[in-house]
Amino acid sequence: MDAQAVAVGPDTVEAGDAADTVDRVGSFAIWDQPWWVWLTLVGLLCWVLGANNRIVRLRAAARQAFGLLESQWFMHLAWMEVHASASVLLLDAWARPVSMDLEPFKKALQAAKLKPLDPDLMRALSAAWTEVKTKMEDVNVIGTPPQALVALLQQDQLAVAAFNQAVAQYNQAIGQFPALLLAKLLNYQPAVPMEWVQNDPK
Repeated sequence: MDAQAVAVGPDTVEAGDAADTVDRVGSFAIWDQPWWVWLTLVGLLCWVLGANNRIVRLRAAARQAFGLLESQWFMHLAWMEVHASASVLLLDAWARPVSMDLEPFKKALQAAKLKPLDPDLMRALSAAWTEVKTKMEDVNVIGTPPQALVALLQQDQLAVAAFNQAVAQYNQAIGQFPALLLAKLLNYQPAVPMEWVQNDPK
């Protein structure tokens, strides 16, 4: 049986030849690429996986740093709540003025705990902690601050610095080309560091 003819414009092509041509084109497009094309694709895939793994590790490190900061703040809050309930000691004055204003900070801390890299949540937490710390520093107390409070404030500052460093490393990683392309593709947003009031209580 003769092969059927297929008319294409002014030319006529045998149906069998047309099928062979399509097969050859498809095979070339998928498999018959030069070795350097495959090498480039493999290299690109390895880079994507490596860059993504690095970003994931940095995000995990920032979350871990926030966990340490949260633990430190819980100790600080516990100190203020304990001493706010006892009104006879001089050091209680450092806790009493803020003991009734801790709820906004606790709520902001709880929200940020779920998403410590969320910019809006971290800004709200920074504002809440700044308000608490400012009120604590504005207390008019005769004599020097309690040593326990001074130590807590110093530990707070160290924990904040560790978190901010982790955030800076993460932001640097997703802001460099070509990693920023992957960050945009995966919707990784820059994180916000904690704002810290450096004044010591007086």
